[in-house]
Amino acid sequence: MRLVIETEPGKLELNYMWLPTWVGMSHPLKKEIEDKIGEDFVGKELSEDTLDLMDEAIIKLLQSKFPMISFSNYLRALKGVEQTDVEQAG
Repeated sequence: MRLVIETEPGKLELNYMWLPTWVGMSHPLKKEIEDKIGEDFVGKELSEDTLDLMDEAIIKLLQSKFPMISFSNYLRALKGVEQTDVEQAG
C-alpha cells in the first residue's frame, strides 16, 4: 500500500484512508500535501521509483509539520500492506 494511489490511468490521489485519522480527515492538510507533491512531481514518469519518492516526500512533509510525533516508521510500514480482490482471497 502506498500513500499515493493511481485512481485511473495517469491520475494520482493521496491515499488518505490509510493515513492517521487526524491527518486523513483534515481537508486543509490533505490539500497542502496534494499541492506540494503535485508541484514536486508534475510531469515525472509514473514508475515504482517515482511512487517511492512520493511516499518519502509525504512522510518528510508530515514529519516536519509534526516533529513531536514520531510516525515516519508507521507510514513507511504501510508499504507492506497488501490488498487483494475478494475473488482472489477466497
